[in-house]
Amino acid sequence: MLDEVKFMAIALTKPKVVRVGNALLLFGTLVATVNYGAPDTLDLSSIPGLPTDVVPDYADINSAKNLPSGYIYQYVPGATLATCKVAVSQSGGAAAPNADIGAGAYPAGVLADVISALFIFTNFGS
Repeated sequence: MLDEVKFMAIALTKPKVVRVGNALLLFGTLVATVNYGAPDTLDLSSIPGLPTDVVPDYADINSAKNLPSGYIYQYVPGATLATCKVAVSQSGGAAAPNADIGAGAYPAGVLADVISALFIFTNFGS
């Protein structure tokens, strides 16, 4: 019998957890695949070294390419590490500034983007 494989539409690759003072920093690269869920779930629960009972207090997610893709990535806190989300938007002009790209296939610009992510967990003592 084959094990069930769960595919995520967006995932954190190359995660690195660093402690700085009373904060934990999580660095990595987000990779978008398949379809966008408007917004997409980003499961951080399997990353070693993270607390299991809190979600990041802050996140900075950006295109890391020399010529940015033009897409805007936003962290949406979840109730748990397994239910955090990432919203993707693009400039829609004056009528719809920073409009969500909408559910469906990811645009080629997002799929080809290098998306850097920093998540900060605060107040972990010294």
